[in-house]
Amino acid sequence: MSGGNPNATGKKARKAPELAARSRSILLKTLDILDKDGMPLHELLAEEAKENPIKIMDLVSKFIPKQIDGKLEHSGRVTLERTVKLLDGTIAEDD
Repeated sequence: MSGGNPNATGKKARKAPELAARSRSILLKTLDILDKDGMPLHELLAEEAKENPIKIMDLVSKFIPKQIDGKLEHSGRVTLERTVKLLDGTIAEDD
């Protein structure tokens, strides 16, 4: 078995990329409208996070990568302590 979706065959399988592109386009237009109306998505997410942090973290976790991929910029032995320091630095840079 190829690992694909066994139910998506024939016409459905051929339409999937088109549907994904349309969905992406609709979502981007929606985000543009929210921005123009003064309600950017990041502000809406922040408000929801204040009201229901568990719900928003569950939602956001579906879009955040499950693994951290990256290169260590130093040579030497990889330890938990060094990894935590590297991640702390990366997170601090993003803030």
